[in-house]
Amino acid sequence: MTKETMAPQPAKTSPPDKTHTKRRITEMKYFSRRWVLAYLLCMARFCQASVRQCMGIALVCMTGSGQDDVTANTSSSLVNTSSYDNMTSSVFINTTTASRPPRLRAGGGGGGGEFRWSVTLEGHVLGSYYYGFVVSVMLAGYVDHWLGSVRTIALGMAGSGGVCLLTPALTRQHPYLLVALRALAGYANGLIDPAVLTLWSHWAPAPERGQLSAVEYSGLSVGGMLTFLVSALLCQVPVDNGWPFVFYFYGCQNLMLAALWCYLARDSPEAHPAVTDGELSYILAHRSGLRSAVKASPPWLSILTSGAVWAILLTHVSVFWVYAWILAYLPMYMDNVLHYDIAQNGALSSLPFVGKLVMGIAGGYLADMMMRKRLSIVCVRKTFQIVGSVGCAVPLLVISFLSHEERVVAVALLVVSVSLENLGSVAYRINSLDIAPRYAGFLMSMTSTVASAVTLTAPYVTSALLGNKTREEWQRVLYIVAGVSTTGGVVFLLCARGHVQDWARDTGLEVEVGSLPPEELPLGGKKDPPLREDGAVSEHLLPTGEGSEERATTNGSVLLPPEKT
Repeated sequence: MTKETMAPQPAKTSPPDKTHTKRRITEMKYFSRRWVLAYLLCMARFCQASVRQCMGIALVCMTGSGQDDVTANTSSSLVNTSSYDNMTSSVFINTTTASRPPRLRAGGGGGGGEFRWSVTLEGHVLGSYYYGFVVSVMLAGYVDHWLGSVRTIALGMAGSGGVCLLTPALTRQHPYLLVALRALAGYANGLIDPAVLTLWSHWAPAPERGQLSAVEYSGLSVGGMLTFLVSALLCQVPVDNGWPFVFYFYGCQNLMLAALWCYLARDSPEAHPAVTDGELSYILAHRSGLRSAVKASPPWLSILTSGAVWAILLTHVSVFWVYAWILAYLPMYMDNVLHYDIAQNGALSSLPFVGKLVMGIAGGYLADMMMRKRLSIVCVRKTFQIVGSVGCAVPLLVISFLSHEERVVAVALLVVSVSLENLGSVAYRINSLDIAPRYAGFLMSMTSTVASAVTLTAPYVTSALLGNKTREEWQRVLYIVAGVSTTGGVVFLLCARGHVQDWARDTGLEVEVGSLPPEELPLGGKKDPPLREDGAVSEHLLPTGEGSEERATTNGSVLLPPEKT
């Protein structure tokens, strides 16, 4: 009996581990160049927030306004009430009460401060930053257009850092030199906002736009949490009265981060030497149009007559007005009506910023997840904005009815209000990338200018209504604030758009991938995205012409079929 010969069996190959593949893709995503840019922009936002807010606690150290600390509840209450009463006499102090830190001893615990300034002069010191900021954002779009986004942001960080380093010496020469320096710091920081949106119009693929923007914008919240605490510690340095170290620290911080920024950041993924082919393919296929090399001036007539632009503008004004009012006047309300000074505790003062940070990041991921579930961009933007605007308004209305017995509830509602307000960071704030990616920087410059200017009216309106600071007067003011917030959300809900407007299209483009409806996408149609998150292309046919086929490979290149003989 002969032994039956058996044919060799092919070796069994185990199927790829989907969990491992997904983890690898995720790791590649968060270490990609576009995400490194988000981390760098987060640091730039932190620099922006720290320079803006450090003046408040430094002023306490410089003037010794908190020299008695909180040794007794009665004296503390008197100091706080006097401080807040004085604020109503100056528009500048009203708009910057949020910069007031917890009370502490000036000059490293040595008692009185180095300067004795009037309340009016302190108001000019605090308010001059915002006037410089308004002027800056008016011109920042043009600076970004001609200088480039990376250089513009570097100029903003380095400029504000240099101003901080000069502050101690020049302040001791004349107090109004400090006013001028704060205006310059505001001008330098104002250059950053439009340039950030221009960068994202090049770098941010549509499926990750909310996440990247949320990470970037979180730097403002982190700055809000840490600046008061770090500055308070620096003021305690028992050398040179302590307060100059606040400015030395943030000045050096900004200059070092500006140098790191220049080394690592580029204006576009095409110009970055470390971008992989796969990541570049992913960004190009998902961003809102591939640009021509020609720089175009914005079509202002079309912009000013666009309902989508007006939706962003009016919502921007609403959010800025309400947020500035919350930071400026809610502590006063807590003191006058609830008999509770939120600024006495640094950790408690940071709670709204903690909620703002968490909600901003969570909102970014949720928004992108909703779009991956095939919800339209405009639906996602409108949903987040109306929830943020109304969610900010409702807690304020509830707070207006609370007495001092419910002050803990009032603080909790403040955290909820400020946290929900930050949902707009993935709605109106990045909507210009959806409707006009070519001019996103100009639109941010325009809307920020108008919003910052209108925000300065908040103290006038409030002071006119608060004659005796009674509970009924405060209720009327809070009704107005809640109404402004709700109005912004309703306007955005009715007028916002989610696709590239006709006047914003680049006529030199062959295809604007990000602006095409799903059924016209060149890869994958409605059901499948053209590229994975790691930049690899799914194997879909590219219909490039009749009778021809090109197949995308997993590294982002295109495999041509063999020539027919």
